[in-house]
Amino acid sequence: NTTRSRTREQSLELRIADDSGEMFRWSVGGFVYKSEGWSGNPITLDISGIPANLRPGAFAAATNAVIGGVSSAVNLWSVRRADTNSNIPSAYSETEVEQNSLFAQAEFQPIEKLVLRGEVRRTEETRKTDIQYGATNGPLGGRPLTAPFGRFSNTWEYTNYRITADYSLSDTFLIYGSVATGENAGGFNTGATVATDFTFNPETNITYELGVKTSWLDDALLFNGAVFMVDWTDAQINGPPSAGSTSPVNVVRNIGAIESSGFEFDFRYALTDYVSVTGGMSINDAQWGAGSFDTNGGAIIAAGANPLTTGVQGGAVLACSQIAWCRPRITTIPTANPAQVQSAIRLEGLRTVRTADQTWNIAVDAEAPVFGGAWTAFGRVQYSHQGPQLFTINNLIKGGQRDIVNANIGIRNERYTLTAYVDNALDDLSPTNALFNPVLNNFRTVFDPIYTNGRTYGVSLKVDIF
Repeated sequence: NTTRSRTREQSLELRIADDSGEMFRWSVGGFVYKSEGWSGNPITLDISGIPANLRPGAFAAATNAVIGGVSSAVNLWSVRRADTNSNIPSAYSETEVEQNSLFAQAEFQPIEKLVLRGEVRRTEETRKTDIQYGATNGPLGGRPLTAPFGRFSNTWEYTNYRITADYSLSDTFLIYGSVATGENAGGFNTGATVATDFTFNPETNITYELGVKTSWLDDALLFNGAVFMVDWTDAQINGPPSAGSTSPVNVVRNIGAIESSGFEFDFRYALTDYVSVTGGMSINDAQWGAGSFDTNGGAIIAAGANPLTTGVQGGAVLACSQIAWCRPRITTIPTANPAQVQSAIRLEGLRTVRTADQTWNIAVDAEAPVFGGAWTAFGRVQYSHQGPQLFTINNLIKGGQRDIVNANIGIRNERYTLTAYVDNALDDLSPTNALFNPVLNNFRTVFDPIYTNGRTYGVSLKVDIF
């Protein structure tokens, strides 16, 4: 399959500021952003040689459910093209994002060593998505749509703020603290069949940070460190659809919470005028909070029934029931029907997905003039370590640690840069993620690992023409 896409972005910011005051400085402004784009798969795959019962979508067709207004008796994943024998989606989608913000910030310095800052931003964000399967219209061709799949639009409004205090103990030692809020954009459940499930709202978070910025040995050594805590609410997690839904799949809902805390530091030490060492480390304990559940594969059963002995469980719930540490976490959560509940995995206390508990890196850089100062020779060696990551929210699929070594050496002048490099010198092939693709795995619970690039080396030449 071949994917084509195009995106056009426009942005404009206007800011008015007054920084002439010794004790008080301020600025106000506005920001406008707009993005329009489309993407599609104009080429489908002929699978006529594959037995009908093994083709992707065969199971979905048998369910005869209605997904997004399209009967899965036609096909859950695509509307079959008359001129092909394909069950692989030929899809076309258009997206539009518009964001309008007003912001203000102020800085107050009551005494020489203390600086107080405050920022506030009010944002209105509109997102629109038009998704169609079996389509070859628009930029991809002239054939009309076989059937519409879904058109979604929603507007969210939110206010974020940041408060910071800096205190200088000396010219080389600063202590700071901050409190800030943030948002992760909402979106659409393109497979939902009832209006209440079409959209999910933004995630919100509040971050607390306390740190230091220091310099030592006549600025030869720079060291910064901080402790932090992040509290997420309305986390976006898969959950059961609302009452009246005919969808056999879960939808993204704002039903989770995340708690994260840790510390981090970085440094730079100039060994000589030509050689320096840099590095850093981050320790992060990120866990699901109370009220977070994984409903993947959870059966709908009667209220009060035992999820371990009732219903036909599948997916993550079935896998969890067969693992000793996970089995006690199987529980039930309410559905839109008071007489029914859905089996689920209680996530509270488990690590969040794709977050390593520790990462660190160290690098040596060298740079010196050569050939009478007309050229500069340079080189860098960097070692990066990342602890194991969890690829699913229920912690059932885990990746190993990654150790990456990159190095380069070269020369440059004002116009030319010649570099010899090697990336991933240790040829670490640990997976960086694992994705579940039901179509390509005949609806079996199979996760396909995604790997980083192996050892790569070469020579590059850069020429500045102007």
